[in-house]
Amino acid sequence: MIESGIYKLRWITIGLLIAWLGWAPALYGQDQRLVDSLTGVIRGAEHDTTLANAYLILSEAYFTSKPDTVLYLCQKALDIFRENDNQGSTAIILHTMGIIFTTQNNYTRALKHLNGSLEIREGINDQKGMAVIYRDLGHLYAQQNELNKAMDYFNTALAIYTTLNHKRGTSIIHAELGGITLKQGNSAKAMQHGNYSLSAGKELGYPQLIGNAAKLLAKIYEHKKDHGKALEHFELHLQMRDSLHSKDIQKKISNQEMKHALAIKENEHQVLEKENELKKLKVQHQQETTKKQMWVMLLAAGAILLLLLLTALAYRQYALKKRSNEQLGIKNDTIESQQSQITESIEYARNLQRNIMVSEGDIKKDLRDCLLINQPRNIVSGDFHWFKKVNGRVHIAMIDCTGHGVPGALMSIIGNDILHNILEDDPTILPGDILCRLHTGIIEALQGEGEQSAEDVNAGMEMAICTIDKNAGLLTFAGANLPLFMVKDGAMEEVSPVNNAIGYSAFFRRLSKNLAFENNEIKLEGEAAYYMVTDGFVDQFGTKDKEKYGKKRLMELLVNTSDQPMAEQRKEIIKDMASWMGPTQQTDDLSMVGFRV
Repeated sequence: MIESGIYKLRWITIGLLIAWLGWAPALYGQDQRLVDSLTGVIRGAEHDTTLANAYLILSEAYFTSKPDTVLYLCQKALDIFRENDNQGSTAIILHTMGIIFTTQNNYTRALKHLNGSLEIREGINDQKGMAVIYRDLGHLYAQQNELNKAMDYFNTALAIYTTLNHKRGTSIIHAELGGITLKQGNSAKAMQHGNYSLSAGKELGYPQLIGNAAKLLAKIYEHKKDHGKALEHFELHLQMRDSLHSKDIQKKISNQEMKHALAIKENEHQVLEKENELKKLKVQHQQETTKKQMWVMLLAAGAILLLLLLTALAYRQYALKKRSNEQLGIKNDTIESQQSQITESIEYARNLQRNIMVSEGDIKKDLRDCLLINQPRNIVSGDFHWFKKVNGRVHIAMIDCTGHGVPGALMSIIGNDILHNILEDDPTILPGDILCRLHTGIIEALQGEGEQSAEDVNAGMEMAICTIDKNAGLLTFAGANLPLFMVKDGAMEEVSPVNNAIGYSAFFRRLSKNLAFENNEIKLEGEAAYYMVTDGFVDQFGTKDKEKYGKKRLMELLVNTSDQPMAEQRKEIIKDMASWMGPTQQTDDLSMVGFRV
């Protein structure tokens, strides 16, 4: 059974690592070899839920650059999720495919997939998800200039966002409604939508929302011939766009436009001055000869012709710059929309990752009390906790995978799958043997078949695991670079791990697969609390001379708060870490597992 799981993970991981290592060039279409290799590997893998999640994460990486590849990966994942009757993930896939078909102007297929996702979300009462689908259906009909249908869907989305008190969503929808009502000729109603969107954007402090609302209001005021207000709001739109993109470039463009405008005004002023001068000359020299008058007229005509030519050239340059700015604005709007869609997709991936981890409520069914802390540095995390009860024995672990963000999240999926297979294969296995089997499983899963070996991947994990046998009154601990902290009778005791990592790392690439991990037995006597913590806590920098949080401070905090219920202790730990960090950026994922037997 475990060999079958490892075989599947081996194929999946090869595809994931190829995609990650070739991510940047693939996004710009510069490394088709990576895409071809990835497609070949995925076609050879077997179907299971882990594989489907891998397809979904890979589709996000190619969302903007490879739409056909995204559709292929989404369809593969969709087949698996439907086989497993996974409604939530099926809705995510259908939504993603609907967005891709909309961007390709394939409105029939886009409508089919978006409605399919909407039906599922209505069935599970996912209000926020329903609002997003209604919004995207509004976009679809707006692109086809079916404004009344688009208006109906946007109003439905607005009603849901209002009920949820979702300020960002209501701001976006009001801006969309303002654009449609302006096209329908109702500038007063469009003004109401635009003002609400601008007010909500300012309240939230989102430059993108403020900029979009200001751009809409500029169009409305221009339509109403209020050029002063139009200019004021268009300048606000430019300011917000500058805050999101290249401020220096925009500033140069704005300065150039001002120079052209001043040049035109200066030329007009020169024309007026010249005409006044000619009038004075005519009064003063009426008695001069006809020949002299003819020369003056010729000179005046030449000067006027030259000024008109200069004015025409200046206006042409101004028009070219203005058209270039409009094209740049369209591209920026497209990038902003795609960035928003990518962020939403990664947030869906975060929810998938959380679904594989057991909740505090389920853990408390078998343990007297527990606390879980998981604060990713990015949206998704490289740290995860693991829990499983087999034959009356409870297994609980804290795992820190190599890296953070998307690479760490992929490793967490691999580790979780192998751990479950190990326990299914041998329910009586001890913690030290679990670490050995996991070490071997990671190496086999990441072992490549080409010129690149798994050692080049530099992927592995650190782990602390406890097996609790209440009938025997015994807790058995084993660790790979992560210790166990035990607080008993107000005193701290640290149970040291083996200084070896699992899988491949920068320090243990050439170690034998047959590593040994020691089992430490602890009798369950008296009142005690146990904690397993990743190195993100002790290595976090604070505001004081770039000093790290450190193990000593962590151990003192655990001792001082150990007499509290673990729900309250969790609040104290998070509060102390936030106070320590201040404005300092988080450097790694912060994760902890604590429990009482």
